[in-house]
Amino acid sequence: MKWNEGLLDELAEQRKQKGGIKKMSEKESMVLKAAKEEMSTEQREMFDQEYEKSSISMLATYLLWFLFGFIGIHKFYVRKTGMGVLYIFTGGLFVIGLLLYPVLFPN
Repeated sequence: MKWNEGLLDELAEQRKQKGGIKKMSEKESMVLKAAKEEMSTEQREMFDQEYEKSSISMLATYLLWFLFGFIGIHKFYVRKTGMGVLYIFTGGLFVIGLLLYPVLFPN
């Protein structure tokens, strides 16, 4: 599959809108693989470093939820700012959101 920058940018934007924590789709994987094949070794190393930095740690997310869940710090970490603000003003969605988070987060 031949890649183009527009498609790669579009997939990156979709991933960003989803919160950046979803598993990579087959289409995303193919585009990334094709893009990386055309990169020099130095570009590939830089890309891998940046990609790794942008990933979200499940352990860190759960620790933030456990320690500061009632004020929504974990939501800011997974790039869901709107939900983070809502958690601040509602005390973790009136505690219901806190109780459901461990079940809903992996999805």
